[in-house]
Amino acid sequence: MLTIRIAPEREEYLDQESIALSVEIENQGPESVEVPEPAYGSNSQPVYEITGPSFPESRQFNNLSAAREPGEADSLAEPPIIKLAPGSKWSGGALIGQLLGQLLPGEYSIRAAYSWQGKTTKSEEQRIRVKPVEPKSVHTGQGLRPLDRGEGRVVFLNRSENSSSLVAFKFHETRPDIGEIDATSPIAQFTAGREATDVGSPWTNGSFFGDLVQWTTWREGRDIKAISDASTAALSLTLPADPVFLVRPPLKLTDRPVEALVVGSDQQLYLCSFPVDFDPKSPPKLVWHSRLPAQPAAAVAALAPHGNDSRHIAFVTANGPGVGIFHSSYRDSGSLAPFQSVRLPDVHLVANISPALMVDSSGAAHVTVIVNSKDGKSYSAVEAQFKNSGASAGEPGVLSLGPLDQPVEGGAVLYVEKAGKLQRREIAILTPGQGRSAGAGLILRRWMAASGTWKALAPHITPVDPVILVPGENFSYVLCFAPGQDFFFEPL
Repeated sequence: MLTIRIAPEREEYLDQESIALSVEIENQGPESVEVPEPAYGSNSQPVYEITGPSFPESRQFNNLSAAREPGEADSLAEPPIIKLAPGSKWSGGALIGQLLGQLLPGEYSIRAAYSWQGKTTKSEEQRIRVKPVEPKSVHTGQGLRPLDRGEGRVVFLNRSENSSSLVAFKFHETRPDIGEIDATSPIAQFTAGREATDVGSPWTNGSFFGDLVQWTTWREGRDIKAISDASTAALSLTLPADPVFLVRPPLKLTDRPVEALVVGSDQQLYLCSFPVDFDPKSPPKLVWHSRLPAQPAAAVAALAPHGNDSRHIAFVTANGPGVGIFHSSYRDSGSLAPFQSVRLPDVHLVANISPALMVDSSGAAHVTVIVNSKDGKSYSAVEAQFKNSGASAGEPGVLSLGPLDQPVEGGAVLYVEKAGKLQRREIAILTPGQGRSAGAGLILRRWMAASGTWKALAPHITPVDPVILVPGENFSYVLCFAPGQDFFFEPL
């Protein structure tokens, strides 16, 4: 007699994910049997039955039913015959998305049946949950851009009742002439804790996909964690103080450990290092910690161009009148250099816009922040420069962005560079739409350097929070998310 068993790879999937079932058909009889190859496209066996939000009355399907075009099923070749000896099994699988399409969120029950010589055997019922994409923390990993085309990796933590799904997908700029990026389907890679936050994909100063294995960092309480997409278990390091936030992006030199900088509640900056050699004798370690001269309101990290192993951090303060811009760096051979700073009097830091940091080919660091005037009526982009020695290069440069008819509620600054040479600097902000209350109906505006004016982008553009900009060959892109549309990239 034949028996059939099915099992989903996981109990929970995102509504964009491919749902895979493993399938086993076993000959438990005393004699060999011959059956049509179950995985063949023209085979009507096994028959699967699914019940759930997409199919409340239940739906039966099989490989043959996936040939939906008229006449396509008739043109398929007959499946080959395979022999199952007594006690042997056929093992394969089924991709629900390919056979049925995308499922609506909710809980589903699935069973399978296999008919042979007038007899039908049924599997035990299996259950899966399909969850909507509800990101609570998002980040992009980037590196050198081959042929200047944009590419990288998006990671995000998806909300769940008792946990957080760590999800990733890759993207590549396919049409730089018209501003088009293609992305792969998101894949849930790991189940993190419910309180997981500050997800990050490391930046590199080499080709991003030069490393075959990609890493992700995040925090849960005092634990700083990292996992590769080739692992099933996360590395973890516990700090002596509660983290305030992880400095993004995490950093990774070629063939070197993943580095996560963490701002602690004790006003210490911690460097956490995670080995990438998969050797259990190489545990993660706290490399150093250093007292910060002030408590950061926001911070950013960056690598020097390829061939220079220096890592850089910049942060801004907004305690009391004025804004402070601080910068430091470190290398393999030493601890964190003393912070140098510049002060911007009589301005306010615009909240929810991270400072931008670029290290040029000379080793000098450039830091841009967005501020508004003391009376709140006009905005500026201020760039501070710090020499290769670490010292300030003098008075910051100020680019007036003019007055705005609505308050700025977020945004981003992006240095688009190649090998440490600046190609362009992008500035984008979020403001309420005309006549709308603050916080509702936000409009993304891009600063047009040539004309010195703001350009409002289309209302359907819904950037992730905080805003993330991605460089491409001719265009820069904003990463967007909308329920029902999921993630997508829009050219600025």
